[in-house]
Amino acid sequence: MKKALFLTLGLGAVLGLASCSDDQNKSTMTYDVQSYNLVTSIDGSKDPVVAYSRYKFDFDMMNTTATVGTDITGLGSNVSFVTGSIPYTGGFYYGEDGGLRELIKMESFKQGSIYNMEVQLFSPYSTNAFPANVAPEVIGAPKISMPAMGRYLVMNYQSGDNTKVRTFWPDVTFCGTTTTTYQWEGAVKQFSNKDMKYRVVMDLQNKKATVVFYDAKFAEEMPMSISAIELANLDLTFTQNGYTIEGKNVTPSTYEGDTKVPNTSYVFDNFSLVTVGELTSTTINYEVAGKYNGRFEGSYIAKPRADQQ
Repeated sequence: MKKALFLTLGLGAVLGLASCSDDQNKSTMTYDVQSYNLVTSIDGSKDPVVAYSRYKFDFDMMNTTATVGTDITGLGSNVSFVTGSIPYTGGFYYGEDGGLRELIKMESFKQGSIYNMEVQLFSPYSTNAFPANVAPEVIGAPKISMPAMGRYLVMNYQSGDNTKVRTFWPDVTFCGTTTTTYQWEGAVKQFSNKDMKYRVVMDLQNKKATVVFYDAKFAEEMPMSISAIELANLDLTFTQNGYTIEGKNVTPSTYEGDTKVPNTSYVFDNFSLVTVGELTSTTINYEVAGKYNGRFEGSYIAKPRADQQ
């Protein structure tokens, strides 16, 4: 984001954090961030573990540095640390939807037993009235769950010699491009759609997931899009690489008021979602009603506009 507007003065007003000034030469803020962690072993010797924790950030706004610490328990050998002062940048960028968003970054660093830590505090909200990566409120759909202060923590690091940690949130909305291939009047056609959104809602305890398609349209010839269609009770699996969500022969539901109504016209023969890397981007493949083969690639982090990169 070379042309992003990086502003550190007034960062407290942007974040809306609790702040205090000890004297005229010091201004600090503390931010307590909720997150879930995918904890894996680098050599693959241990099964992946998902654990909740809070990350505490103490910002020194005058020196544009911050410390970060957490305590992830229930892992056998816990991950617990507090870093020293690390430089950060805080600023704004215009997303592809035209909205102005706030982003705080801490570049890769090493402190003690913590290696290759990268941190982004990202707000999906923007000056756009309808930000692309925020799910619309739809009656009947699962209630939207956001971290405190409405900011996602995107963070990955190595702890010790063999532990890798990546943060994620279990309710996110992916935006990007869907390409559907289908037969129409004896010819193979492709339809590209950037309006469809895919919201993932995880039930971590039961290892299940719900995926809601917003503005679903599988072919150019469909007279109108379906405002929301839900696939429920899909299998959620965490791996060394990330997570997958899968299902076969799934009858979706649409919403009529607060009632879910099965829609047998669009049975999903198969559905597969794969998220790897820093867990912000995904690839989705599915077949609908034996007619439409869809493929989606996108992210729940709003990408910067071309002139901001």
